[in-house]
Amino acid sequence: MATTVPDILHCWKALSPWKWLGWTLRFLLFFGVQSGLSMGSIYLCGSEEQKQTWLPKMQKLEKIGAFGLTEPEVGSGVAGGLTTTCKREGDVWKINGQKKWIGNATFSDITIIWARDMDDNQVKGFIVRKENPGYQAEKKCRIKWPSGRYKMP
Repeated sequence: MATTVPDILHCWKALSPWKWLGWTLRFLLFFGVQSGLSMGSIYLCGSEEQKQTWLPKMQKLEKIGAFGLTEPEVGSGVAGGLTTTCKREGDVWKINGQKKWIGNATFSDITIIWARDMDDNQVKGFIVRKENPGYQAEKKCRIKWPSGRYKMP
């Protein structure tokens, strides 16, 4: 049996415009963080090896990226207020701090983390894999619209 135009319109009416708006905003946030902030940071600041390792997989959505700059106490204060620190210890970097409002963080494969180097006071970017020791992403807040409040006429 073929689907008719009234059947399709009935399905569209059943979905609240607020639900469509919510899904549209989620997609735009995901895509902006993935392609703009995560991939853009690697493209502009990463080594050739990092670009070759991550960008093709991220472009195909085989790997998902997140972007961590904003902090609980200082916001996105790269100029002077960034409190997340990093320190090189031999061949590894130790990162210490917290971030908030990181789009894609709870399901990303990698997160771009920005931290201030304790030795030279410069801000540095790191590609942190979700399996790195000490890395933890958790959902703190979920905003829900009151159910049934918005209905299509």
